[in-house]
Amino acid sequence: MEDLFPSRRGRPSVPASVIGSVLVLQALEGLSDRGTAEALTYDLRWKAACGYGLNETAFHHTTLTYWRKRLAASERPHRITEAVFELIESTGVLAGKRRRPWIPPSWMMRWPGRTPSRS
Repeated sequence: MEDLFPSRRGRPSVPASVIGSVLVLQALEGLSDRGTAEALTYDLRWKAACGYGLNETAFHHTTLTYWRKRLAASERPHRITEAVFELIESTGVLAGKRRRPWIPPSWMMRWPGRTPSRS
């Protein structure tokens, strides 16, 4: 996600890999940004999935809004979904199963003319 931060100044304090994992978990769980930050702080499963230590706390919930805005304005706003699809295909974890592909909820991305309904 280097293209989201072209300047050498103002780099995000949260690694892109963490944000990607958190956004996927948020969509799967259907949580608000605040609920997502709380889950990352208190849920051991989330900590393990995102590479956080037991005593680490989550970033401020508004960080997710910041990253979604950057993603939505980029040339590849669906790069996280694409990465999830690639992983599913390469591992074959869903081979032979008839499932609807995961599509991020509309509130996850800012679409032209619309604003997210959750915060």
